[in-house]
Amino acid sequence: MSAASLNVLIKPLDEGRSEDEPLEGLLPFELPTAETGIMSPALPKTMLLGALRDARLRLLEPLTITFEHEDNNIVAYCEELEEFGFGTHLTEAIADLQAAIGELYFTLKEENDRLASNLRRLWDNLCQKIKEIP
Repeated sequence: MSAASLNVLIKPLDEGRSEDEPLEGLLPFELPTAETGIMSPALPKTMLLGALRDARLRLLEPLTITFEHEDNNIVAYCEELEEFGFGTHLTEAIADLQAAIGELYFTLKEENDRLASNLRRLWDNLCQKIKEIP
């Protein structure tokens, strides 16, 4: 990578600006898009989710998550559980998805005796992937 290319990716501190103040504009993981040349956060296509944020639940196997941009948000989607989360950045979208999966688990558990066949299949799938911690 040439020095000129690095200057595009690394924004120097403005004169009089403290290193403790956050820089506006570029984040360390931002890359220019091929179509526009405009800097935008690098977004993985998929990742494995290995934990939920709910201390009452433990994943027995990782869940595959896909990501997409939608307007100014990021959508994290878990196809195998038919659940998604939104956020203005990747971490927020993942946290929202983790919370949604926890809510789904406890809602289906509570309504277990009244589930229709499609929700029964989803509950069975959840039970194969998630263990409740007593």
